[in-house]
Amino acid sequence: MKASLLAYFQGIIQGTEGRNPEFGCLCVNTMVELAPHEPMFADITRQFQSRLTELFQMRIEEGIRTGELSKQLNPSSIARVLVVTANGLSVMMKSKPDPTQVERVAEEILTLLE
Repeated sequence: MKASLLAYFQGIIQGTEGRNPEFGCLCVNTMVELAPHEPMFADITRQFQSRLTELFQMRIEEGIRTGELSKQLNPSSIARVLVVTANGLSVMMKSKPDPTQVERVAEEILTLLE
């Protein structure tokens, strides 16, 4: 379970194998550039974020059921934090940060699951 989340966040950091990280995530780009001005895009991106939150929550709940994660975790809260974190990381990666700033970020994000 943790491995799949780690791979997801590493994917954001690594992008398309280092090619064109400035392109970023289509959903995040749409949220930033179009959603504030176009209700249709605001709705589409809200739906996407909602679905991503549901998927994270399902994985966290699975981790709790299997004993990989603590029963003390609040799956819906953690899922929302992970979505916000993923969005912020996607935006940060567009600026091509110094690799030392992001080299361990994926692992650090997973400390939220402890």
